[in-house]
Amino acid sequence: MRTEKEQNLLLRALDAFKRKIVVISKDFRILASAGVDSLISGESPSGKCCHKVFYNRPEPCDNCPAKKVMETGKPSLRDLSSSSLSKQKRSCLYAYPITDDDGSEVMTIFNFELPALDGLEEELRRANSFLY
Repeated sequence: MRTEKEQNLLLRALDAFKRKIVVISKDFRILASAGVDSLISGESPSGKCCHKVFYNRPEPCDNCPAKKVMETGKPSLRDLSSSSLSKQKRSCLYAYPITDDDGSEVMTIFNFELPALDGLEEELRRANSFLY
């Protein structure tokens, strides 16, 4: 068990983290969040469905990593990029199961970026040209 000081420091670290982190229930309602201060209307996102808040969708996305976690009980990664060889950073959603204070399974989802494989294809072509 963490001390109150440790908990406060971890909460400050989450608040300073520049990524969205949400904890959602099995019905996709936001239970807690960091990096998501409020909705455009100024309201807290807590209690609202994540798919409505982040994607303005009436139901969860087909490739939602939280749905995969519910099906498998294991962490899931969703690549939001259209191409892994793009010059842009790759944006991803990662979801994993945790239990709440009551022992119920809930999901944590956070977004992050992977460095793009900048110029990898061109580098491979150059390397291959030296082989012939």
